[in-house]
Amino acid sequence: MSMYGRVEVVYYQLTPLGTQRAQNPAQMRGLDSASKGLLEEIAQHGGTMEWDEMKFMGSLDSPSVLSVALRRLVDLGYVAPATP
Repeated sequence: MSMYGRVEVVYYQLTPLGTQRAQNPAQMRGLDSASKGLLEEIAQHGGTMEWDEMKFMGSLDSPSVLSVALRRLVDLGYVAPATP
């Protein structure tokens, strides 16, 4: 609990399909560079990453680019929301 109220922490984890894609970059054809980078970054962090970690540790241009890339990975079934 922070002085601003309850703080919600959001985690995302690789699905089995996402893990397979991250291990074999040739299977990521057609995926934009921001989504590829995010998928690889989540894999390097053990397959699970907090949203704030992605924003601050990410090598992407901006949080809006990150948000679009994450949404794309979720839509493709490579990443799913997780509970800590």
